[in-house]
Amino acid sequence: MRRTKHSQDSNACPFQCRSRSVNNCSRNYYLTLEDSELKTLQSLAAHLKLLLDCPEHFWKLLERRQYLDAAWLFLVAQVVYHSLVDEEDEEEWSDQNIDVLEQFPLVQRQWDAISGFRAQISHKATQSLREELTFQVCKACKIWFTLNLS
Repeated sequence: MRRTKHSQDSNACPFQCRSRSVNNCSRNYYLTLEDSELKTLQSLAAHLKLLLDCPEHFWKLLERRQYLDAAWLFLVAQVVYHSLVDEEDEEEWSDQNIDVLEQFPLVQRQWDAISGFRAQISHKATQSLREELTFQVCKACKIWFTLNLS
């Protein structure tokens, strides 16, 4: 195949085919366009799924006192959210004529729900550290008193 200048029709096949069947060439070109659109939609779906699943995972991680994992998940969610809405990162979506915030208002609502977990994770992690520190100090004091009483 050899590249030729684009015609005025933006959907026209930009290749001049040497094969006998021009239909095969244009069909392959359109399949490539469809693959590109499909890839973008799959990526968008994966981003949305992560944002939708986050609150449930936050609750589970907080119940299990896995604060580091919860903080890591929050940071991943933050990166995903910004890749969906920031203008610099939005090229992938705008190339396919997708305005994420306009077409998917759920993204902003979900981020509003997720962003509340930041303070909760921080508070519970700090509280856990204080409790653990207090427990360790009490344990050390008991050991010291026990050793000094004998």
